[in-house]
Amino acid sequence: MKPISNPQNPFSPEVRERLEPPAPVTPDIYEETVKTILSHNTSPDLPFRWSVNPYRGCFHACAYCYARPTHEYWGFGSGTDFESKL
Repeated sequence: MKPISNPQNPFSPEVRERLEPPAPVTPDIYEETVKTILSHNTSPDLPFRWSVNPYRGCFHACAYCYARPTHEYWGFGSGTDFESKL
């Protein structure tokens, strides 16, 4: 995995280029006590009513992931925090 940046504003007009490869990402794992890992889904577009969410964030770090903005809800960035703070 190669983190590019974790900007405060994803629409920043600045352009940055690295002179050397970035350091590898070491994930920080946060354990929490939750009420349930089940999420109820009421969308008519999906063929299931329940899903399992065992963790937040993702080490795959797909740039197009729909879940990235939800990481900001917990006070983390949607850039490299998404794949390094699980």
